[in-house]
Amino acid sequence: EVRATVLSGFDSVGELLACFTAGATLVVAPNDVFGGDELAALIARESVTNVVMTPTALMTVDPTGLDTVRSVVVGGDVCPPELATRWSGKLRNAYGPTETTVIVTITPALAHGDTVTIGSPLRGVSALILDARLRPVPRGVRGDLYLTGPGLARGYHERPGVTAERFVANPYGEPGSRMYRTGDVVRWSGRHDVPADSVEYVGRSDFQVKVRGFRVELGEIDAVLSADDRVEFAVTVGAPGPDGDTALAAYVLPAPGAVIEPEDMTAVVADHLPAHMVPSAVIVLDEIPLTPIGKLDRRALPEPEFVTTRTEYRAPTTDLERALAGVFEDVLGLDRVSVDESFFELGGNSLSATRVVSRAGAVVGSRVGVRELFEAPSVAELAADEHL
Repeated sequence: EVRATVLSGFDSVGELLACFTAGATLVVAPNDVFGGDELAALIARESVTNVVMTPTALMTVDPTGLDTVRSVVVGGDVCPPELATRWSGKLRNAYGPTETTVIVTITPALAHGDTVTIGSPLRGVSALILDARLRPVPRGVRGDLYLTGPGLARGYHERPGVTAERFVANPYGEPGSRMYRTGDVVRWSGRHDVPADSVEYVGRSDFQVKVRGFRVELGEIDAVLSADDRVEFAVTVGAPGPDGDTALAAYVLPAPGAVIEPEDMTAVVADHLPAHMVPSAVIVLDEIPLTPIGKLDRRALPEPEFVTTRTEYRAPTTDLERALAGVFEDVLGLDRVSVDESFFELGGNSLSATRVVSRAGAVVGSRVGVRELFEAPSVAELAADEHL
């Protein structure tokens, strides 16, 4: 006998059709069972063979002893690589908005070490990755995901404005055809270990934030953190910092048996991404807050504490350091700046950085670029730059 489980009834039409057309028994998790041991007990008690749920909820379930489970399909949220390891050979990552009648892309069964994408388009589905001018982007380049196919909805009931914004004319289809703008930023994968038409998820366009004048894809930070063996789950948000500007806060859930120090996670991101993408705060979670349908409840995440850590003051020792410290102090409006303090941690941003490099160039008598300041953000580092 084939059985299936559904965690939520939000997008359950696919699960209902798949279950009943196979003559299977459908097991629906009660509203008060969100995950963990209770959900594992339900799966074991009902001898469930096919599991369908969000990755966030599945991460709370220990597969040990769930021997009846043959297939696991996750969707509705970002799937961390840890899940592919935990459910090796059984887990497939699916993607699909409600507006396209749910699943439109899916991966083959993933194993330990496999690249986690959102898979390839199903038969009858066309995925278009376009730039801001609706032109196809090259492989490996980020773009907005648009979907077409017979499962596309007509629109939103009695909401013509939102319908016109999301369901747009398809310049690559038959006259009169439409495509759905998902709001997701993706790219065609260029990796050799996945099918050529695999799509890599980058993040939500509405999860972009501006930090120090730079537009940041929060999903890229999550991907770097999640790739660390100590991290089971990671999510990054933008929040008002001590100076009122947007700062980055990363939330991480340790892998079983792992101990995470926030500064270690900051270093991990700093090794892979530019300085403006390094979180100002890292919060270690005991558990992932979930909504009633098993997705991450962002509003339930604890408030980040941004601690401005001023280093012990160290005075300039050379004429160049004194001159650069004076520039930092004037631009930032500070009485004094230690030569070891980062310009950006003191409240600098990309706009004020241009003022610093302009004045610094006049002081040193040579051209100083903003890039140099980002790579050497303290007085001591900038003074030691061999190009000055």
